[in-house]
Amino acid sequence: EGTYEFSGALFDLCGGNRLLLTKNRRASVDYWGKKLYQHLSNLRRNRDPFPYKDFEYKHQSTKINIAFYHDTRIKVNKKYMLKFLRGKQGYKIKKRENDDHTQDVELIENMPLLCHKTSKRKYNIFNSCQYKIKRLNKDTFTIENNIKEDIEIPYKEFHDYFWLGFCLTSHSAQGDTYKEPFTIYDWSRKKDDITFHYVALSRGTSLKHINI
Repeated sequence: EGTYEFSGALFDLCGGNRLLLTKNRRASVDYWGKKLYQHLSNLRRNRDPFPYKDFEYKHQSTKINIAFYHDTRIKVNKKYMLKFLRGKQGYKIKKRENDDHTQDVELIENMPLLCHKTSKRKYNIFNSCQYKIKRLNKDTFTIENNIKEDIEIPYKEFHDYFWLGFCLTSHSAQGDTYKEPFTIYDWSRKKDDITFHYVALSRGTSLKHINI
């Protein structure tokens, strides 16, 4: 039928053996976790209309946000950057005119960043990993990498490696687990994209944490 479940090629590759997972180990074991797993199972099988009432907007502001489109990511990051600044003056970096994935940023300490390009030899930072600004210096900013090393990066290289980290794309969020409230954007703009919906929803551990 052209699906992984009924693929003849995969059947031959695995000798007809298929392992069916019956438990979502990311979801919590309470009612809300089980309810989320039920919705994920139905979504994957494209069963029933999606139960929007179970995902009504419960939290006015969330630290974690997921979007599909970069323009949405940029808008949400701007909104939360201004909230995070709270009138403070930070280090300003203008967007690159030839790169629509960048935006004007104003950096201060503890601001979350998302790495979008690996630099293993030069800085020991990795694509899709999240960092926080530890310190602002004269010509550089300092972050702490995954092995607790302080890494100094020139401001002029910010756009080479980082985006603001208040809102991630669903691609960047793959592999993450969220045990606190988060918001999913672009759901209606990608209303027929089951893969996006599944990836975004399955980052959560509880139905009561997810806002659409």
